[in-house]
Amino acid sequence: MLTICQFVDFINLIKTGRAFNGAGNQVPSSRLNEILDEIMTVKSPWRSEWLDAKFEKKGGIIGIGSDMYINYEHSVNQAGDLICGKSEKLESYLDSHKTPGIDAEQWLRDANNYGIPKPTTSNGSLYY
Repeated sequence: MLTICQFVDFINLIKTGRAFNGAGNQVPSSRLNEILDEIMTVKSPWRSEWLDAKFEKKGGIIGIGSDMYINYEHSVNQAGDLICGKSEKLESYLDSHKTPGIDAEQWLRDANNYGIPKPTTSNGSLYY
């Protein structure tokens, strides 16, 4: 499963129009456009992507003074338990919904180190 940052890289790769399949053949631009449309266009029913990220607050008392962390690179052990590979404190991220949404182009161009929109991301039409 992709992390948020890998997902942003994937979208940016598709947008270049030069992506290759596992056999090393270039994927036709029409197919890349279909993939991008399926991911980025608001449709009914809503669509979403499963990404490898779990967010949690750590520290503080009853949530006051706590910091937000992102857990990623998860794996499953033999007992079936989900194991977090990395946990890092988040900095400079958009921490609330934005209505009507965010500017997708700005987010893809200027995401933070984890692929998350920065608080300065402009309004746009991508639900967030």
